[in-house]
Amino acid sequence: MKNFGVIIFIVGFLLLVLDAWVIKFLGGLGLVIGLLAILIPEKMTEIVIEITSKFDTKTHDSK
Repeated sequence: MKNFGVIIFIVGFLLLVLDAWVIKFLGGLGLVIGLLAILIPEKMTEIVIEITSKFDTKTHDSK
């Protein structure tokens, strides 16, 4: 999860450097998510698993 955090942090930083305000907003969001993934990888892993499980249709019971 730390490697994921570093990648997201770098991408967020690069987006922040670009000019448009939407890209700056997304870049700031990426910086925050990346920094959290670097600092607290266990908690971010839980959050990512929780979010992705909501969208995973294979694990839902159809009964």
